[in-house]
Amino acid sequence: MEQNNVKKTIGIMGGLGPMASVYLTELITMMVDAKTDQDHPRMIMYSIPDTPDRTAYLEAMREGSDADSPLPNMQQAARVLESAGAGFIVVPCVTAQYFYDDICKAVQIPVVSFNVNVAEAVAQMGIRKIALFATDGTIKSGILEKEFERNKVEVLKPEPECQAEVMKLIYDEVKTGEITETTGAKRAQQKLNKLADAMLEKGAERVVLGCTELSLIRREALHMRTASKGRFIDMLEILAAKAVSLSGAGLRKDYEL
Repeated sequence: MEQNNVKKTIGIMGGLGPMASVYLTELITMMVDAKTDQDHPRMIMYSIPDTPDRTAYLEAMREGSDADSPLPNMQQAARVLESAGAGFIVVPCVTAQYFYDDICKAVQIPVVSFNVNVAEAVAQMGIRKIALFATDGTIKSGILEKEFERNKVEVLKPEPECQAEVMKLIYDEVKTGEITETTGAKRAQQKLNKLADAMLEKGAERVVLGCTELSLIRREALHMRTASKGRFIDMLEILAAKAVSLSGAGLRKDYEL
């Protein structure tokens, strides 16, 4: 696939989950400093929602039981995006970063390291202590925590009861589509804010939304103009800004890190 300008085509490995992938394309479009349609970069999304659940697979590995691996689907999706003309690939799923090295092996084009970019961005903000809300798979694997610590950012993890509530938000409120209704969106925001309050009281400077499903709760809050200020860092927003920059398109100044 030939391009008419120097911009690189953004390849999005979507469906992990589906709404988060759609929101990423929305964020990318919003963040481009564009005066015309032609100022925007090309994007290709290959959606693979039938991929086995990443957290369920990691949990099964820890317990020594069998489960279908999500890796073959992700590697095949990476190859499809490369063949279609993507200049690089972004994977809007934090837990999928556990498989980052193996995804990279499947293609010749760059795959953006979600975790590395977020940890570096938070450190650049001057933040030294964050609370991390993410899936059990991300929390227990330590894949994101390691990158924060490498950048000298301390990570506060939720206590088991709080973590269970985070998982309910991800799987019962977002993946089920509950937040698409006004009452569901408000309920999810209230729960997320309550959980964040507890972590901020423990000394966290910000709460990192380390799961793209949690980004969708923030999205609804922004649309409803009820978003809390000065408490959340949305990983999906950081990934979108990185994608715009790597594509060669202009990034709006209000989104620069």
